[in-house]
Amino acid sequence: VEAEFVYDGREGTLFRIIFPDWLTSCGTQASKRDPAAAPRVVDSSLLARRAGAVPTISDAGRNRRQGGESEALYQIKGRRMVTVFRVPLAASSIKTDDVFILAVPGCIYQWNGPGSNPMEKSKAAEFTAALRERDYSGRARIAVIDPSAGSSRDADEFWSILGGAPRTFVSGEPESDDRHEEEARTSIKIVSVARCGTGQDGALEMPELGIAITELKRPYRVQAVHALEAAVLSWKGRQLFVWTAVSSAPEAKQRAWDYAAFLQAEWGREGISVGIDTAPQHGEPPLFCAHLQGFSPGGASAPAAGSPPGRGSGEGSPKEFKVGGGLTPPPTGKDRSTIILEERAALIDIEEMEAADPMAMELLTPAVRHDDGSSGRLRMWQIINGRMCEIHSVSRPLLLSSGQCYVLLYTFCPGVDLRVVRHIVYAWQGKLSTKQDIAMSAMCIGEALGQIKEAGLIDKQTIPEGRETLHLLVVASRVLISTLPQSSPSSARLFDVRCCSTSPGHTPAGPVGRAVEINASSSGLFSGACFVLLFPQASASVSSAVWHGAASSESDLALAVLAQEKLELDFGTQGRRGRPVVIKEGSEEAWFWAALGGQQSYFRLAAGVTRGLSGSGSVRLFHLEMAGELVRPREVAAPCPEDLFGAPSGVCMVDHVFSGAVYLWHEQGCSARHLQECMVLARKYISLRDSRLGIRGGTGQEPSVEVAGRESK
Repeated sequence: VEAEFVYDGREGTLFRIIFPDWLTSCGTQASKRDPAAAPRVVDSSLLARRAGAVPTISDAGRNRRQGGESEALYQIKGRRMVTVFRVPLAASSIKTDDVFILAVPGCIYQWNGPGSNPMEKSKAAEFTAALRERDYSGRARIAVIDPSAGSSRDADEFWSILGGAPRTFVSGEPESDDRHEEEARTSIKIVSVARCGTGQDGALEMPELGIAITELKRPYRVQAVHALEAAVLSWKGRQLFVWTAVSSAPEAKQRAWDYAAFLQAEWGREGISVGIDTAPQHGEPPLFCAHLQGFSPGGASAPAAGSPPGRGSGEGSPKEFKVGGGLTPPPTGKDRSTIILEERAALIDIEEMEAADPMAMELLTPAVRHDDGSSGRLRMWQIINGRMCEIHSVSRPLLLSSGQCYVLLYTFCPGVDLRVVRHIVYAWQGKLSTKQDIAMSAMCIGEALGQIKEAGLIDKQTIPEGRETLHLLVVASRVLISTLPQSSPSSARLFDVRCCSTSPGHTPAGPVGRAVEINASSSGLFSGACFVLLFPQASASVSSAVWHGAASSESDLALAVLAQEKLELDFGTQGRRGRPVVIKEGSEEAWFWAALGGQQSYFRLAAGVTRGLSGSGSVRLFHLEMAGELVRPREVAAPCPEDLFGAPSGVCMVDHVFSGAVYLWHEQGCSARHLQECMVLARKYISLRDSRLGIRGGTGQEPSVEVAGRESK
């Protein structure tokens, strides 16, 4: 059994189909006003007839009811404002400077014109994912065609459907994108439709229809649309949508249809024939979603960073598709994920956990969709001068430079079967990289999505250095190593190795963590971590050493040994006569301190001080939010200084795990009552923490109050 998070407003298709009347039974405002009142179900065709409009039943919807999908050709055009629109299904519609999407039963073709730009390719990748999820139930194959690569089977099928490749292609003018964007800005409008006489600021009254319309501010965002009862999206000569909220009353829906019918009649007098498409909330078609910021490929609003992604509906693949591209189950008959779950279960003693603290039971079997023990396929590119340059020989554990940015494409088969393929694209941004490379790494995510040749679920994420997710660390083979740029080969190099999680319920691959290069000085040592020291080439007795801090864990040591082996391979120290050694804190010899420039003072801790704090890190940060009369703590994963100012109520609690000090940090102007409640919670936290660590009588620590801008050293 696999548990999965489901968020309000982000429900996947698999969750929705449990409820036949999903759109009229969940989360409506009418039920909040009057629990006994149920929202009335009004057919869109009835509203259209009342308004005198001509609705359009999309080809995709009509053919899906008959057991198939439609054939349609879409064009993606623009640079700063990229738009998607339908064009005639003919080879004459193809132009070399744009991207085109051809949707046919069982397959979606993406043809990247030789003159197309990265923005168009990125938009095309998102649109094909949304099209596949909504109109094909996640079961269509996505074929990306690059004309510069020559002829292929997919290209031949693409042109065959369009009636044959033209002898000469039509190429747009250099200013065509600019003219198209200018026309789109003036023509594409999203307006809210309300009752006439409401007195809204900036509303245009239309007494003949009894409505008042208000245009939304650009850029159009999904949050702004979802705050309305009904809206109309119009693009003269191309598209006309009526959007209605789940909780909107029939009268509000009727007003939207009346305005859409008015526009349709006005365009008809000019000889423009455009049908009206419906866009119900949580069921918006991909063409509607393409105009809004904040929609995920599945069509629902995108989850916040760090929240568990929804499954969607891609629970299968076409019969002719070879799942995983060669990722087959092991000869034992059990796939990798099943073995992982069995190993995880064997490491957990439920009775012991319940006896120790029944209220602190951990999640025993978290979803493993993003955690397959690093058994997938990995491709990696480095951002150089704004362009993606592929690294063909990628060895793991990963070794990345803090002065560079990288794009990683990881393909794997999650879950307890191998029927579902998932692709995830990471943009890793080094903390010392240039602003240009950081911006381009995020933009190149779309280009990496264009490299996907197999059908599957798609995720993407931007990862600044130091904020790596557990799954990215598993992909890196348990430890991700980041180096400083322009390090001299003749000097010693020091890497700080720390475990991010050692709980068996978190990652099936075992403990995962990071190895970060720091300045090679003994003042940078810390008893709560392990360090890897690489000696200069001139040294002949020792090639590298692992320094084992007295308060560090065995997981830290295991990761340090793993990082040491990788560093020796990459920096060529293994072929020397020197030998790798492990040095425990307090048993250092003179040559060790000499390599670090002499012995200096550093942060020391006694052995055993971190007992029971596996996976917590050296600092824990909590945002303290007010929930009525209560204070609700919310822990921040992998905290950094910027997270202090992200607290909604302006109050944070910081626990320096190894020293036991707890700080109550707050912004200036915070209410005294709120601070008093937070101080009570902080004292309870210290008491519970000391009790869990087995410290009899407690440490006697009192929270130290720190004010923003006047913090102590």
